[in-house]
Amino acid sequence: MQQWIKGAYLTFCTVVLILAIPAMAAQSWQVAVQKAAVRQTPQVFGKIATTVNYGTTVEVQTEQKGWYKVRVGGTSGWLHSSALARTVAPLRAGTQNANVAASQEELTLAGKGFNSQVEDAYRQKNRNLDFAWIDRMEKMTVDDTQLQQFLLRGDLDGGAHAN
Repeated sequence: MQQWIKGAYLTFCTVVLILAIPAMAAQSWQVAVQKAAVRQTPQVFGKIATTVNYGTTVEVQTEQKGWYKVRVGGTSGWLHSSALARTVAPLRAGTQNANVAASQEELTLAGKGFNSQVEDAYRQKNRNLDFAWIDRMEKMTVDDTQLQQFLLRGDLDGGAHAN
């Protein structure tokens, strides 16, 4: 009788394990922005492990406070949930695939309702403000290496570099 119970228990555990494997398996999602940085840590300014483009399929492994740990190719890292979708539609121009996509910045501004008409209206209401520096700043670019150095010098990375 004891042998039968052991056998039944083993069978039960095997069935539970087999049924649980698909639930534990990683899910495939797609990149929903033009270009996204896969970061080594789940932080906005975390070091970039790699970048992925619109429509790239990634394997989502786990979730943490709005960030997904993903695997793409041979690289693992973190993508913010706003950069991912279960599926994305192919961009088409007529019968041809379109060669365009919205950038992450454009999507962020669109989500806030910001557009050129909003900016123009703000400028009209605030004619006494000098927008020259804002216009200059909009044209400035900073590469990721410069940004990382700035964050480390100012200890602005939330302690991500601490051991």
